[in-house]
Amino acid sequence: MLRKILAVITGVVIGVLGISLVQAISGQMYPWPEGLDYNDKEAFVAFVKTLPTGAFLMVILSYIVGSFFGGMAATAVAKEKYVPALIVGFALTIAGVMNAIAVPQPLWVSIISVLVFFPFVYLGAKVFPIKSS
Repeated sequence: MLRKILAVITGVVIGVLGISLVQAISGQMYPWPEGLDYNDKEAFVAFVKTLPTGAFLMVILSYIVGSFFGGMAATAVAKEKYVPALIVGFALTIAGVMNAIAVPQPLWVSIISVLVFFPFVYLGAKVFPIKSS
């Protein structure tokens, strides 16, 4: 049981790191304007409206990468497929829903963002080889 808990924690951490890495790259490709006050909601919303489609695709790509590697990491630690990875997918989906609510973005981005976590944690778990004892 402890191994499964550690697997889920590891999967979430690896997933968040994967998301953060891709979004850091995205931030270099689509930099935020100098002097943007993140507490000024109107200014932030206005900035988001200027972002090209590629910036939003990078957000979705970050969720795909994070989910895939989070599912793979959970499977590696748990030494069993699917259940720990799917719990990671649930945690990342909850975070994705909260992000979709909190951050202004096109509706298509919110919908796709929420839908990508489970398939890609599953795929990460599926491709990770489990050696039978």
